[in-house]
Amino acid sequence: MAIQVFEEVRFPPKISFGFQGGPQFRTAIASNPGGYEQRNIDWSLARARYSASMETKTQAELDEVKDFFYAMRGRGIGFRFLDWRDYCSDQAGIITALQSGASVVNSSTQVPSLPAAGVLTPQVITASATAADQTHQLIKTYTVGSLAGDDYVRTIAKPIASHVRAYVDGVEDGSATVDTATGIVTLNTVIAGGEEITADYLFDVPSRFDQDFMPDTLEHFDSGTIDQIEIVELRNFT
Repeated sequence: MAIQVFEEVRFPPKISFGFQGGPQFRTAIASNPGGYEQRNIDWSLARARYSASMETKTQAELDEVKDFFYAMRGRGIGFRFLDWRDYCSDQAGIITALQSGASVVNSSTQVPSLPAAGVLTPQVITASATAADQTHQLIKTYTVGSLAGDDYVRTIAKPIASHVRAYVDGVEDGSATVDTATGIVTLNTVIAGGEEITADYLFDVPSRFDQDFMPDTLEHFDSGTIDQIEIVELRNFT
């Protein structure tokens, strides 16, 4: 059965709130009898994992997850996942203004609204643009101040539609467009060369279920549980 590899649909964000998860690397370690070791980084790029149990959820919430699981054919089809711990361009990964009421969660999409310019710290996506290049890949850089040169650069391939702003030397390009399936920004501003291109944005994580079986339990006529939901980030989704 030929199926779509990736669907541009989001796992219900209200349900993904509270998932445990984060980045995972893979490192091979060989130790000798004296306790000395040799480490080899097998994965230079992290791959996030998420998991949760749904305890005492309403029948409607259980049905929403079950319907989504059916539609994705278990592990078969990729989808978008909102990581509530890291979903925006800010170094913190979250919009702290949500806590103060300066920004809100959109009631129709159940994701945060892009806050006013200046609330998030824009990410540098091209440090020095060339005149011929109007397209730029969204990225997020994770830094430790004392480890200059060892920054981790993450490709942002699934930005959220209408939640991206691009800037040329700090001036917003209001006509810039973004491909939400790839994270490539196309500028409208004419580039002379040498400009710094930055962007602030919200994003999803391309993911899939890491299980082909999802048993649930109906504990009452209107509520139940799902013991475990396992989700893993996708590196290839085309």
